[in-house]
Amino acid sequence: IEDYLVSGYDLTYNTELYMYLEAKGGVTFRLKTVDFGVMLEYDIAPKFISVSGGDNLTYSFSRFAPELSTNYYFPGKSGRNAFFIGAGISYSFMKFEDFEASAPGFKLQAGYSMQFGKFNLQPYGAFRYVAGKDDIMWGLQSDKFELNYTGGQIGVIMSFHPRMSYR
Repeated sequence: IEDYLVSGYDLTYNTELYMYLEAKGGVTFRLKTVDFGVMLEYDIAPKFISVSGGDNLTYSFSRFAPELSTNYYFPGKSGRNAFFIGAGISYSFMKFEDFEASAPGFKLQAGYSMQFGKFNLQPYGAFRYVAGKDDIMWGLQSDKFELNYTGGQIGVIMSFHPRMSYR
C-alpha cells in the first residue's frame, strides 16, 4: 500500500491491517472430553486509508478455508463447564487486490465452555499461521508477493445441543 501511494500524500492512518472479521460454520462430533469438527471459514480484513489532499483509499484482504479441528476438554467440578485446548489444520485461499495465493495452515486455541440448557457458549483465544505467495512481474523481473494471515484471534463459539456432562 505504501509503495502504491504517491509521495507527498499525508496519511491520516497508518497502513497496517489490524482487524479482520470471520464467519464460520460447520459440524462438530462431540464426545464427553473431546470433539472433532469440520468447518468452513470466510475472513475479511478491510482497510480504509484517509488521505488528506486526495481521495480516500480502501483495500480488502480475504480468506476462504476448509478446516479440520479437535478440542480436548478439562471438566470443572460440576461437569457442566470445562476448559478446553485445541488445534486445527486448514487450507486457505487468500486474495488481496490482484494477488491470490493458497497454502496450508494451522491453528492453536484455548478457551472455556459454558452450558446454559441447550445453549453452549465458548469464549476462546487462538493463534493461526497461514502464509502463501503469488508470482508477480515487475517489468522484466519476476518476484513473489506474500499473503500472510498469521495472527491472534479472540472469539466466541455458540452452539445449540442437548446438555451433556464433560465427566
